Amino acid sequence: MNQERNRPSRPDRRIEEYCNASSRGKVFPRGLHPPISLGGKDPADHDLPTLEQIREAGVRIRPHIWLTPTVHVESAQLYLKMECWQRTGSFKVRGAFSKLLTLDREQLARGVVTASAGNHGIGVAEAARYLGVECHVFLPEGASAAKLTILRNLGAQLHIAGRDYDECEAEALRWAERTGVEFIHPFDDPAVISGQGTLALEMLEQIGPAEAVFVPIGGGGLIAGVSRVLHELRPEIQVIGAQPEACPAMLRSLEAGRVVETPCFDTIADGLAGRFVGERTLRACQLWVDEVMLVEESEIRRALRWLLDTLHVVVEGSAAVGVAAALRRPELRPAAVVLTGRNIDTRTLLNAVSTEE
Repeated sequence: MNQERNRPSRPDRRIEEYCNASSRGKVFPRGLHPPISLGGKDPADHDLPTLEQIREAGVRIRPHIWLTPTVHVESAQLYLKMECWQRTGSFKVRGAFSKLLTLDREQLARGVVTASAGNHGIGVAEAARYLGVECHVFLPEGASAAKLTILRNLGAQLHIAGRDYDECEAEALRWAERTGVEFIHPFDDPAVISGQGTLALEMLEQIGPAEAVFVPIGGGGLIAGVSRVLHELRPEIQVIGAQPEACPAMLRSLEAGRVVETPCFDTIADGLAGRFVGERTLRACQLWVDEVMLVEESEIRRALRWLLDTLHVVVEGSAAVGVAAALRRPELRPAAVVLTGRNIDTRTLLNAVSTEE
C-alpha cells in the first residue's frame, strides 16, 4: 500500500493539530501517519501477516493455549479481554507457540534463545518445554523477581545481560549467531505477530458493539496483530495504543516516520520498556492504529487499584496501561481493553496499590 498516494495534496488540518498537541494522547488519523523509511522496499516486503495467516496461527496454537473470557464491566461500559488468565499468565504464549510450531526438526534440535523482560521468555520457555526443546532466555538487569522464578521453574537457562531490554537483546543475538541457536524475537516476527493477533479473533466473538479497543504497546507485536484483525473485520472500531510516558518508543517513531532510539526510564510497566520498536510493528501502527496515548505512572497505579476494587483482579503494570488509557477517555464507550498479563511480584503490587496519589 502506498501511503503517499493516499495522502491529501495539501497539509491536512488534523496533522497540524497533531503537531501542536501535547504528548499525552497524540493522534495520527488513520492513513495519515508519516511514511516509514522502508529502504526502497515495498511495504509488503516487511512481511506483515494477513488475516488468513492469523487465522492459520489460531488453528496451529489452539491445542496449546486457553480460550480466555472477556468480562463486561457494565458500570464502566468496558469489555476486558482476560489474557491475564492465559496459560503462563500472559498473552505472550500465543506468539511463542505460533513461532516454535513453524520451526523444522533441525532448528528445534539446536534449541531456541530469546531476549525478554519476562513474559515473552516465559511463553517461549513453556512452548519449548512442551516440545522438548532446550531454551535459553536473556533478561536485563533488574528483571521482575516473579518472572525469574517462573522461568526457572520452566527449566529455562537464564542469562542476565544488559542494563535494559535492548542491550539484553543485542547480547542474545550475538550468542545466537555464535551458537547457531534459533533466536525467537519478542515482537518483530510475522509468526509471533500472527499468534498475538489470535486474541482479537476471539475477542470479536465475545464483545458487542464497541467504539474502541485499547492495547498496551511495548515493541508493538500485540497491537500489530490486533489492529490487522480489526482493520479487516471491524474497521469502524478505533484501535488505540497505550504506552507509559517513561517509554514512548512507538509514539516517537510514529512522529519521526521511522524507527528511532527513544530514551526509556523506570516504569512499573516493565514489560513495555524498550528503546526501539520494530520496522514491521511500526508499519502496522502507521497503517491500522488510530491513536497512541501516553499514560503517567500515577495513572497506571490507579488502574491497578481500579481493577482490584472493581473486579478483584490482579494484573501487572503493563496490563494496567491499557486500562489507564481507557479510564481517561470515557467518551469512547463502549470499549474493550486487552489485559495482557498478571506476572507481578507481591512487593511491587503492594507498593503500587498502597501509594496514594
